[in-house]
Amino acid sequence: MRVPFFDLRRQNRHIKALLLQKVEEVLENGCFSGEACVHPLEQQLTAACGLPYVLAVNSGTAALFLALKALNIGKGDEVILPAHTYFACASAVLQVGAQPVFADIEPRSWQIDPQQLPRLLTPRTKAVLAVHLYGIPCDINAIARFCQENALWLIEDAAQAFGTQIGQQKAGSFGDMAAFSFYPTKNLGTAGEGGAIAFKDPAHRHLLRALRNQGNVQKYHHEVTGYNFRMGALEAAILEAKLPFLEEWTKRKQQIVDTYRRVINNPYIRFPEEPPNCRPAYHLCVIQVADRQHFLSYLKQKGIGYGIHYPVPCHKHPPFRGLAFECPRAEYHCAHCVSLPLFPELHPQEVEYVAEALNAYRPR
Repeated sequence: MRVPFFDLRRQNRHIKALLLQKVEEVLENGCFSGEACVHPLEQQLTAACGLPYVLAVNSGTAALFLALKALNIGKGDEVILPAHTYFACASAVLQVGAQPVFADIEPRSWQIDPQQLPRLLTPRTKAVLAVHLYGIPCDINAIARFCQENALWLIEDAAQAFGTQIGQQKAGSFGDMAAFSFYPTKNLGTAGEGGAIAFKDPAHRHLLRALRNQGNVQKYHHEVTGYNFRMGALEAAILEAKLPFLEEWTKRKQQIVDTYRRVINNPYIRFPEEPPNCRPAYHLCVIQVADRQHFLSYLKQKGIGYGIHYPVPCHKHPPFRGLAFECPRAEYHCAHCVSLPLFPELHPQEVEYVAEALNAYRPR
């Protein structure tokens, strides 16, 4: 048997008629860009993510950048973020002129470790960028307390955690700003690129609308130097079609992860701990193994697809070489992590095959 790591074609086939209907509506309408095209989606996202204000943009990276800009974070400022995350987090901080300060990860959940924050705090610290990596929530309550005690902004990167529940709240609803990604492989993905920025304070809305649209809210009246971060109508239409399925897809992926955890009783394979009182909306199912190269050879032999998220911690990329960040747990994780097949359309037989194959794995 061959099991793909991810196959979006299966999802497309399942809802193809609805997708084509939404695309046809856009073609008939003739409106392909602008606030009017994305406003219906923004209203639906507001209800789905539990925040009063949501603006659609063209990527999760753009959402992070806009969050930093709206909070007036820039040159001379520092932003604390996890060393183990997608590089876009660090890139957004650099692009506004601020300095990323990397925190090590927690050893059990592999999320940013709140205990690292006090030693990284300086007079230049303006914000913490807390990432819910893989769809697993970080200890956002502890991080929120730290930010409140130290008068810092809290930005949540929920790019991989759309639908994650923490107590009675959704991931992204704890901070001052939240960024979501709708890249095709995400929990809710469009056909192409997409993202959203969500926030609580209505005072930010006017500036963010201007920043995403070349600095203007009223046509050809540019109040600030803005950017072209607009989401297109076709991308919004695809998301509108998919949003009603999000809960079903989230539950199915949780079932798959539960099967992996139940069947794989292997001391050579380690799963992350799920924090209490939460429901992860899994974007990725990531494990740790001691000898990754040997393990990947085994997966290839068994016909099982895989990913690596991510092989290099942020502080080890070229823009940060020469800076003294000590993040040994992030470095270890990046050298030993493997992502297993996970998408809602995996067949039960495929899930069982993967689980049984991994349960039988033995290192050399």
